[in-house]
Amino acid sequence: MTKAVMLWSGGKDSALALYRSVQQGFSIDSLVTFGPWKAKFQAHPIPMMKVQAASLGLPHHLIEIEEPFRESYITQFKIMKRAGVEAVITGDIDYVDGYPSLIQQCCDEAGLQCVLPLWQESRSVLMNEIIERGFRIVITYVSHPSMDHSWRGRALTRETVQELSRLPIDLCGENGEYHTMTLNMPLFRSEVEMMRE
Repeated sequence: MTKAVMLWSGGKDSALALYRSVQQGFSIDSLVTFGPWKAKFQAHPIPMMKVQAASLGLPHHLIEIEEPFRESYITQFKIMKRAGVEAVITGDIDYVDGYPSLIQQCCDEAGLQCVLPLWQESRSVLMNEIIERGFRIVITYVSHPSMDHSWRGRALTRETVQELSRLPIDLCGENGEYHTMTLNMPLFRSEVEMMRE
């Protein structure tokens, strides 16, 4: 089995990518969250990610990256490779603003496989799979003019997805229109509760 780390935000995309990767036979070594930790993450609370990791039975590592970010990512990926990691899994779905995947580029330079289980797949197919497999997902943050604050706290259901499909946004929020957190999924040992930093 290929030893891999999962880049983890706690949201629907990383959760579905993790689920698919396990089904494909990857051995998940740990969850990894990159970031500058000076600011709190309103959309993806770190304490929440720790609870998710405990429910998954996986270690969760917070790794600081600094400018220049590309070189910082490559350095960290090389450290992972020396520790025996063979692949990095990400929940990225598509190019953002036409730019290629920075994670893919940095993995290539570090000599690691970059696994993108959701890459350029139909948004409706992804949303349907999340619902059909019993993932429990809530919207935690919105940043698009077409979405007011009443969206925060709403669960992703078939009805919610239908409403989202009528808005002028990427259905999965790939351009940052909204963010989510996972409260339950097939790999969790038990459901978790939403919390804030």
